[in-house]
Amino acid sequence: MSRTSMKLRTSNLETVAFILIYQITGHAGKLFTRIQFMSSQNMKMANDWLVKLNHKKEPEHLEESLQGTLQNLRDKGFIIFHGAGNYELTRTGVNENIHINYEINFWNINEQIEKIKSKDKEEIIDKAAELFKGMSTEQIRSALNMIGLQIPNTLNK
Repeated sequence: MSRTSMKLRTSNLETVAFILIYQITGHAGKLFTRIQFMSSQNMKMANDWLVKLNHKKEPEHLEESLQGTLQNLRDKGFIIFHGAGNYELTRTGVNENIHINYEINFWNINEQIEKIKSKDKEEIIDKAAELFKGMSTEQIRSALNMIGLQIPNTLNK
């Protein structure tokens, strides 16, 4: 994952917890277990997301950090702990979970669009450099003027 700054909540770990819960429960799901939440696949995903969120440092004990985050989400009324490793999102938790994951999907789409635009710009610049190779500044200015681009007189070769 690229290292782009994104801030959805006051806590990156809460954002990551909601991402993981969404992966388990889906759009309208409510029930999940600690085993599902703490799977090795989810721990790798959590670590990747923390990097993407520019988390201040990689947690030394990610599972313990996320367990504490689950407790914080419980204290804030987003989840209910039913014992024996079983959790349930409250109505507020479901809404928050959907909200965060929609924001992430929107952000991911925008990030992909920017990558495509950047790639297109690089290709255009490369092709323009090939076309203009060996041309004088005045020839380049004339060619660009023909397509409606005004180049300042300060253009150097």
